[in-house]
Amino acid sequence: MKNPFKSSEWKYPKDWPPEDFFCHDMDIKKDQILEFEKLVESNVNERIIDAFIKNNPNILANCLKFLKTGNHGAWVIPQQQIKPSVGQNNKGQIPDYILGGCSSDGFSWFILELKGVEHKMFKIDNNKKLNLSSILNSAVCQTLEYIDYCAEQQSYLRDGLKLNDFREPRGLILIGRESEVDDNPRLQKVKSSWNRYLGSKIEIRTYDSLLRIAKKEYSFQNTETKILANS
Repeated sequence: MKNPFKSSEWKYPKDWPPEDFFCHDMDIKKDQILEFEKLVESNVNERIIDAFIKNNPNILANCLKFLKTGNHGAWVIPQQQIKPSVGQNNKGQIPDYILGGCSSDGFSWFILELKGVEHKMFKIDNNKKLNLSSILNSAVCQTLEYIDYCAEQQSYLRDGLKLNDFREPRGLILIGRESEVDDNPRLQKVKSSWNRYLGSKIEIRTYDSLLRIAKKEYSFQNTETKILANS
């Protein structure tokens, strides 16, 4: 499929969010997929996966497929300060990413919290009680704070940062591997229940799920390209 955003006739709309952060999952390349897969399989930490995403934002743009938007374009905004620091005891608030998507329904915005591939989502204590892991629990609380603050300051984010139609954002947390829950029906059920009941506010996804959907997008684009070339 030909990428309409690469057409010489297409001009970036002046009333869209900043072009510096614009990307599209249609731009995905095989070497990006292979590098991302290698990092996921190596269970790398947050610092390494974050460095990769900063250089390959269109990989992260595939998250928007989980969120049912982004087919008209995506904006991946790293480490944008949404709350200024005040003195030494208040360092402000800087989400890992603000992620935007555009569809026929308009613009949608998300706060994305990044955790390492190596981290677990759940913990079962000695009494067989199931809990969120300390890392995921921290990510949930942090994301809630970001969402709440963004809702309070939505006019600044719309007007100051030029994030079109910014209202109360949803949250997305990337953490861990699907292998943690694959052979444990109890964990599978809890993870599924979270996204079903609470995903409208904060959705939890693994790096395997992002890799899978990125591969699917690349395969689709590559197949379409071959069909067009042979037609």
